[in-house]
Amino acid sequence: SLIDLAGSERGADNEATDKVTQMEGRQINTSLLALKEVIRAKELGRSHAPFRQSRLTQVLEESLTGKRCQTVVIGCISPDEKDIQQTINT
Repeated sequence: SLIDLAGSERGADNEATDKVTQMEGRQINTSLLALKEVIRAKELGRSHAPFRQSRLTQVLEESLTGKRCQTVVIGCISPDEKDIQQTINT
């Protein structure tokens, strides 16, 4: 599976956008939080990982737990000072 989670979903970046776009940003952030919790559970060796927290984690469950799974995370960072907060958040 290849999942592209790129984009800027920070509220500060979305202030000038419409309500629908802001709602989509909140939903993306909720899914990313759920993904973080699943990854944390797997990393800590917990017997339960909360895959049911979001549709994203449900879709990725086989990719994250399958016998032949390999996971690669690619982060886009910037050396520009104006992008420092987003780079840190990545």
